[in-house]
Amino acid sequence: MKIAQAFHPLLSSFEVILRNQLHYALARHFSDGNWIINQKSGLMVASSLTYTNKRTKKKLPMTIS
Repeated sequence: MKIAQAFHPLLSSFEVILRNQLHYALARHFSDGNWIINQKSGLMVASSLTYTNKRTKKKLPMTIS
């Protein structure tokens, strides 16, 4: 428990830095600082981002709501 507590501040800082860097990279990529709102249809369009409906066995695209 003490080891986990010792790493918590470091992991928290790493998470913030990683999140900010991802935002900066995606904002540059889309030339849009508000990419998370404006680029919903352009962000997750890879065909591999699908899921299979267990009931119907149909492959469906994942959507961002």
